[in-house]
Amino acid sequence: MSDSTSAQNCKTYHAKNCKFNEKDEFQYSGQSRSAAFTIGQSSEFPLLAYGGYDYSVTLCYEKKLGDVQLKVMEEDGRKVIYDNADDSYSKRKIFTVSSTKKLIVQITVVGEKEGERNEKNTGCVGVLIEYMKTPNSGF
Repeated sequence: MSDSTSAQNCKTYHAKNCKFNEKDEFQYSGQSRSAAFTIGQSSEFPLLAYGGYDYSVTLCYEKKLGDVQLKVMEEDGRKVIYDNADDSYSKRKIFTVSSTKKLIVQITVVGEKEGERNEKNTGCVGVLIEYMKTPNSGF
């Protein structure tokens, strides 16, 4: 791994690079993660989503990695709730949780071409998790 993209340098990548909109009412979650990835690599981490809250999952990564896939799945049965590959590799998803759920966030660096996996194609990937109380709606 190069000096510019080491696991240590990527540790806080999400905090510096993933903010979607400063005017959002979302609050930072300590469940956010960042890591160094190579093209073709996949990893996942747990997300405990509490009922009565809206969640924002924002993906950011170094451009040299190409496309990065974000999947949110239920822990039990691994049912896919969201897959950004079906959404033009969108970098942000906001969803409401009605009852507390254990979820899995899976990141896969798809890249652009097969056979791109090498040290120079290593870069930082960040996943910023934010939350806010679901606003009341209606009367």
